[in-house]
Amino acid sequence: VPESVVHLLRDAASECPEAPALFFEGTRLNYAEYAGLVGVVARRLGAHAGVGDRVVLLMRNSLDLAVATLAVHALRAQVVALNPGYSERELALMLADAEPAMVLFDDSDGVDPRRLCPHLAAEAFWPTGDGRGLVGLLAQSCALPELLPCHDDLAVLQLRLLRSHAVG
Repeated sequence: VPESVVHLLRDAASECPEAPALFFEGTRLNYAEYAGLVGVVARRLGAHAGVGDRVVLLMRNSLDLAVATLAVHALRAQVVALNPGYSERELALMLADAEPAMVLFDDSDGVDPRRLCPHLAAEAFWPTGDGRGLVGLLAQSCALPELLPCHDDLAVLQLRLLRSHAVG
């Protein structure tokens, strides 16, 4: 049994790199391209987020969401997926509760999380464009991180969640 979905992506990119992996709104990625994008996004995210950190993905369904989700998992961090269709009040409450290390967002949706998370440094925000912005990084593709998620990571994440919500 594979350790994680990131392991499955790595294996598919190795075994059938040219096979179609993603197709969305006219853009196609094969497994080699998908894994390469996940690798480059994970590398960039890794400067601000690490094991157990929460990374908010404020994006509609898109290629960027598929790439960013696995990039966060590859870092052994937690994905907090938020729908940009929520009201700013709802998003502000969810962002405060999530206590993210970083926020990736589709800046074509009109929601600016920088106003909703004023405590985060400017570097903690990554506007990705229009849902296909991360595909622009394809030329910079790189390998997935060497240390991928494992079953023990779930226990670490659960412990961190319990500690962050403990009543003292």
